[in-house]
Amino acid sequence: MLSSGKKCMLLGMVELFAFVKVLQEDFAAVMRGVSIEYGSQTKSQTNIAQLMGWKKPRKRKRHKSANDGRAPDTTKALKMTDVVPKKERKKLGRPPGALNVDRNPFTTYPLYAVSKDPQQQNQCWMAAALESLYALYSPLWLRGTDGRRTDLFTSLVTHFASRSTYELTEAGSIRAVLTKGQNKIFKLLHEKYPDSFPPGRFALCNYFLEVSLETSRNLSRALRTLFAVDEARKLNFEVHPDDPQDRFWSRKTQQCLTIRKDLHELNNIPYVDVAKLIDQWTSAKGLQTSPGLYCRACHDDPNTQDRLPLSGTTCLELLDGNPPPHLYFAVETATIAGETQRRDFLGLQDWPF
Repeated sequence: MLSSGKKCMLLGMVELFAFVKVLQEDFAAVMRGVSIEYGSQTKSQTNIAQLMGWKKPRKRKRHKSANDGRAPDTTKALKMTDVVPKKERKKLGRPPGALNVDRNPFTTYPLYAVSKDPQQQNQCWMAAALESLYALYSPLWLRGTDGRRTDLFTSLVTHFASRSTYELTEAGSIRAVLTKGQNKIFKLLHEKYPDSFPPGRFALCNYFLEVSLETSRNLSRALRTLFAVDEARKLNFEVHPDDPQDRFWSRKTQQCLTIRKDLHELNNIPYVDVAKLIDQWTSAKGLQTSPGLYCRACHDDPNTQDRLPLSGTTCLELLDGNPPPHLYFAVETATIAGETQRRDFLGLQDWPF
């Protein structure tokens, strides 16, 4: 409102001119750095009453005081029979500071949970082995099996099929799938190998993988084409070169390729150069080994004083001319005496695959 009421045109123009003049002055003051405040007291300005020594009036409380000047009524508190204990209300909802569960499939993945049953605890070795095998799982593992057999590899394939089905459909509970599969596999292990896999105690992860992938202990026909390779072995002895020492040691199908310390030492290959060891193992030259056997002819001859051990040569060959899609290598440290030597050997191993 520029005017308080109806006026003639001349008075209205005068008030309008005065209003515009004030706006121009305020604008000029602002441009010079002077703050303009309307209807409020500036910080530098002090009230006249305060200059005279009066105290600044306090703001009145908006709520009623709990103490009205009377003594409290303690009659109800003194009557113990009528006192009803106050029930604490349960705090529902998430606790303060709780983190959100990250369910992003690209950053996290479900893992096998620790069971509360003491007979099903200490199974970290199985969880590590199952996670490693599931990373290699493909539909090729389903060939030659109908899911009705009771061997260990078929149980693994059935469990991995259920887990992959959940990832595709997200139907059901992933925790139930993992727990049920883990309990079923351990029950089968304990029935077949009770001394090696006792309930509630630790076991060897390497032995679990060995019994799971060995073709002689499992009935699946697809297992032979997944991990198996042929190992051609030959025994050498210079004293009796014509004696067929290797008639029981000539060829063997291997699912677990064991890397030992003596393989590096007998072939003059550094511990760190695992790639060179495997290249020579798969070549026609092969690797020199120490099988720990002795010549039978020297053993039967009573005139022989010194019985020399046999030396051997091992070479890896493709099974039926086709390379397997997976290879399982195990570094053996049980034959190394001393904890320091074991750590040094494992610390120098470099796997570029």
